[in-house]
Amino acid sequence: MKKNNNTTTIEKKKRGSKGRRNSNSVFAISAFSLVSSLSSIRVGEAAEACVNPTTASLGLSLNNPKPADLRKDTGCTYNAGTETYVDPGDSTKSKTLTYSPSGSAVSTSAHIYNSFEAGFSDKQDKVIEGWGCSTPSDLYDNAGGLDLGLAESKVRKLCYDSVAWSFPNVQADDSYRGCVGPCGGHTSDYHFHGRYHCLYSQSGAHSTKIGDVGPYIMYGKWEDFENKKLPHLDACGAHIGKTPDSPANDVYHYHAQDRGPYGVGCFGDGTNLVTVEKCRSLYPECNDAQAETFTDMPQPDGTKKTFEYDRDCPCFDANGLNTGTITERAIIAAPTVLSYDASEWTCGSGVSCMQTVEKTLGYTDYVGSDSTTTTTTTTDTTTTTTTTDTSTSGGASTKAMLATAGATIMAALLV
Repeated sequence: MKKNNNTTTIEKKKRGSKGRRNSNSVFAISAFSLVSSLSSIRVGEAAEACVNPTTASLGLSLNNPKPADLRKDTGCTYNAGTETYVDPGDSTKSKTLTYSPSGSAVSTSAHIYNSFEAGFSDKQDKVIEGWGCSTPSDLYDNAGGLDLGLAESKVRKLCYDSVAWSFPNVQADDSYRGCVGPCGGHTSDYHFHGRYHCLYSQSGAHSTKIGDVGPYIMYGKWEDFENKKLPHLDACGAHIGKTPDSPANDVYHYHAQDRGPYGVGCFGDGTNLVTVEKCRSLYPECNDAQAETFTDMPQPDGTKKTFEYDRDCPCFDANGLNTGTITERAIIAAPTVLSYDASEWTCGSGVSCMQTVEKTLGYTDYVGSDSTTTTTTTTDTTTTTTTTDTSTSGGASTKAMLATAGATIMAALLV
């Protein structure tokens, strides 16, 4: 496909019978009409009560996982939050950020949504201008169905020339520019799409709880902050282990993630881990025949990626992709290995990952190969600058672990 400096190429494949949009065409869209399709921001809308799904409403049963709603509540938060952030490596540094229209406060019982929404229109012109984009119509989107990381990547590309760590950003008056606020949500009817950063502290061991997601609890992103360990998770975004609320017994629970699905990819049965293949089978939107190719999309650090993507498919594999050949998540082969060094985290082969608040503020960030850490960890940094790195929930040490553990540990699988 031919393209030029003013054109971003998206190749749309013929959509199968499950697809909602049918096209046999291959087309090019001007970079200045390529859109950020995260949320249809509903300015001034009255808040609605959050309704957490139940086991009965989901129809959950043993060996019968269920899809999560793609536009409505997948859970509800417990506590209110304040957009004040302390440097985890230097407690003397802190900053309180503001984000319109919620200011610096996040209410209790806020909606936990999936990472997708309906898109943008002229109703959000002022919001889009607030991101630093001079022509709001450049970012209009009628299709929607892109996740938070991809939406931020589009703004980074179209409005900031793909510069590393350019979007989200903080202004001189401490106002925050982003598709969502620093805590991960937005609008007067506040709802989260990810991050949840103001609802738990980066301290101690296992992160504290954020909210209920169906019959389960979701926790912050750390499996062990003191030792800088992130959790290995299944395709739903959960694993089976002990928590601050269940210190004696292993339970199925969720964690926030800096990568897709960010929260709830699906609802597991509470006993078995869920494979990527099983997760994708729950959603007609997860259909390889309807995948689109996105070209030269910048990750938060400016690394450009070209990849295929299924709109509204929340089932991301170990490479951070939601379509095509599956690279299974590490925990499926080794279900008792619950964590990996945070320094081994990568954005993956796509752009479905979020810029952390720490990076935005220039604070100490323990996540990723360029992280600053005060603990001794085993880190593989040899692939951090390549575009072929396929490690995600763990690097070299995880791969070595899988090589030895895979033959001896049998997971309880849903396939």
